[in-house]
Amino acid sequence: MTLPRMLPKPKRRDNRIRSQAHRTWVAKHRCCVPGCNATYCVASHVKVGVPQRDCAGQSLKSGDNWVWSLCDPHHEEYDAGQEKFCTRYRIDALTLAAEFWQRSPHRRAAEGRRG
Repeated sequence: MTLPRMLPKPKRRDNRIRSQAHRTWVAKHRCCVPGCNATYCVASHVKVGVPQRDCAGQSLKSGDNWVWSLCDPHHEEYDAGQEKFCTRYRIDALTLAAEFWQRSPHRRAAEGRRG
């Protein structure tokens, strides 16, 4: 007996904004932790509190419009727990990421490619 063919996997639309140029621009800033003088930073994705429309799923990163600059040691600490990290340093990651996005020279081009 032959089994019927499997149904095709439905394609989910990924509405996240992706912009390598914006991430690179954010990473050129100093670490957002007050008093940190690190000279090398990365663009870190905000994990908690991001609007659902800007996420592709629970285990996936938010869009690149929700990134902020952190040095490597602070990025590792942040990955261990965003809420604890933000409370410890009195940082509002969502507000900082939104400000980076508003000031980004790459925002309009990225928004035009969304979806």
